[in-house]
Amino acid sequence: DRFASAALFGAALQSAAGATPSAQSVSGRRSSVATSPQARVRVTGWGAIALAGALFLIAVGAGWVMRSVYDRAAPGGPVRFTFALATPGSARVYLDISPDGRQIIQVASDSNGVNRVVMRELGSTELVPIPGTEGADSPTFSPDGAWITFTTGATDGLKKVPAKGGPRTDVTDSAGAHGWMPDGDIVFSRPDRGIWRISSTGGTATQLTALDTARKEFQHLYPQGLPGNRGIIYTSYATPLSRARIEAYDFSSRKKKVLVEGAVFGRYSASGHLLYMRDGAIFAIAFDPKALKVSGNAFPVQDDVAWEPTSALGGFAVATNGTLAYIRRSQWEQERRLVWADRSGVETPVLPRPGAYAEPRLSPDGRWIALTITEPKRDVWLYEISRGILTRLTRANAAAFNPLWTPDSRSILYTHEDPVYDVHRIPIDGSSANQPVLVTPWDKIASSISPDGRMLAYTQNQSGLAVYTAPLDGSARPRRFTSSSVAQERAVFSPSGRWLAFEEESDGPDNVYLAAVDGSGGRRQVSLDGGGQPKWTRGGREIIYRRGDAIFAVAVDPASGEVGRPVELFRKPLYSLDWASTGYDVTPDGNGFLLPVPVLRPETQPIVVVLNWFGELATKGGQ
Repeated sequence: DRFASAALFGAALQSAAGATPSAQSVSGRRSSVATSPQARVRVTGWGAIALAGALFLIAVGAGWVMRSVYDRAAPGGPVRFTFALATPGSARVYLDISPDGRQIIQVASDSNGVNRVVMRELGSTELVPIPGTEGADSPTFSPDGAWITFTTGATDGLKKVPAKGGPRTDVTDSAGAHGWMPDGDIVFSRPDRGIWRISSTGGTATQLTALDTARKEFQHLYPQGLPGNRGIIYTSYATPLSRARIEAYDFSSRKKKVLVEGAVFGRYSASGHLLYMRDGAIFAIAFDPKALKVSGNAFPVQDDVAWEPTSALGGFAVATNGTLAYIRRSQWEQERRLVWADRSGVETPVLPRPGAYAEPRLSPDGRWIALTITEPKRDVWLYEISRGILTRLTRANAAAFNPLWTPDSRSILYTHEDPVYDVHRIPIDGSSANQPVLVTPWDKIASSISPDGRMLAYTQNQSGLAVYTAPLDGSARPRRFTSSSVAQERAVFSPSGRWLAFEEESDGPDNVYLAAVDGSGGRRQVSLDGGGQPKWTRGGREIIYRRGDAIFAVAVDPASGEVGRPVELFRKPLYSLDWASTGYDVTPDGNGFLLPVPVLRPETQPIVVVLNWFGELATKGGQ
């Protein structure tokens, strides 16, 4: 079967139904953007079969139109059309286009939370899941379009699969953002260790760049090989973003060159330009890949482009033949409704209007909700439940998110970007400024405070995700919770302080486990067939966790740690902001769930494809 699951097959049909291209000349008006939310409708039995048949006929017609648009557009001027791959907001904004401009790939997540690479031929409406890409991130085409490389986490590293399907192959471990060289080598980022180069068949990697600690560089990201194998370009990431820049590395001199200041996600274009992201728009500047020099003035070429400033990622790709693909920010980003839900999923609104809400946290005394608001910049806000007042709490220069209440409900710990993710504390009454609680050279996200307020559990990304515990008063050094080499994250203390529930990677989906805080007695698996983001309820007698859209409950014996069989409570699409953070909260009695529910817009078509884009680029550059 071509599809890995029935859910993906259904998703492909639904996307095909709404994917008739909107073709227009470059001088034509933009198509209108629909913004009204629509409810999700569940169809079962014969209704589902009838719907699938109807959608198939629509898809066939849409495919004929799209093929006609693609084939007719080749000799002429720029032509735009739109479609959807992944559900807006469900995955990162990364996408890639094959060198010949005929295929686009993106990671899509199904209703069980499993990520796969999905491909679309521009002359077709079919969405083809690529087998062997479960758990994938940052899929990238090889220069000949025959291979797709992707990462599956800092510990699993870099893998590749044939673009037409086949077994996956390991390339190297501990790899992040990556790109290809024209000669078939791969360049990739390693956390805290710059850019490296390796053969696409594996072997020993060679380090190319190192971080400039004096400049407080955080990472070198998204490397890309240049024609002639002369060198690479990459993002030197630092905060605030005005300090980030695009640099080149010359293989012959082994020196770095600054190309553009205040920019991220540099991409070489065969038109002779360096493209990059700034403030949600693509900019271009003339670039000589042999001399590794830019010239002239930069100019904007496309606005309304989705991006992730905190990870230096831009949602666009350009093919050698001049086809541009990008993700519209206005159609990709979703507002969320903040709601209470009972154990059957019945909702009650918390806030009157949707917004950029994430990571809601109920205070221990039940009076407040702390939450992250992600636009225009991530900051922590407070909502006073009795008075219905929403107030901004943090005013950081960079990102501030992932609020965590202290047991007395008087202060909040949160993630503070500078440029590493550190943990800071701030009183909710504003009586003093925020203060650093935990500072290390590596990204970290706090996940739980022990009931007595003395210990902190957090996830640290140091060549892979690992759970640590540390005294909040700084009286002792942080301690790694287990010695496992497998990635672990999102650990939460039980109400007794005796147990930690945490999420762990596996050969398949992540699962939730339970272990004693003191390390005695081994561990117990809590979830079945995948799960994450655990929460304790009912005095430590129950663990709640997520698996995709589903919320599960598992009975726990707080004395022995024995667990029961998971029971699905309800299904609801939820929004999660960042790695190692938790996207929802639950009341201590387990009867109320605080949820940021995306406002679904099934009609959106966030991916824009521009054929013959180089002509438009030249016009905007005044050439």
